[in-house]
Amino acid sequence: MAISVEKVKQIQSQTVDLGELILSVNPVTDKEWDCFEKLVAAHKNLMKIDTDSLLQLELPLGAEQ
Repeated sequence: MAISVEKVKQIQSQTVDLGELILSVNPVTDKEWDCFEKLVAAHKNLMKIDTDSLLQLELPLGAEQ
């Protein structure tokens, strides 16, 4: 699977979208808090991806040479 610039930009966009969703959520019940915590965990995992570094590499990655 090759990583293209478009895919990296999708990761960036989805990270921002998920962050905005998290900010808009107001959990009240235990199930809502559980969902909120899972959303935050997913956002933290997306934030670990160094998309800036990926964009500086020669893409697509994984292409056969």
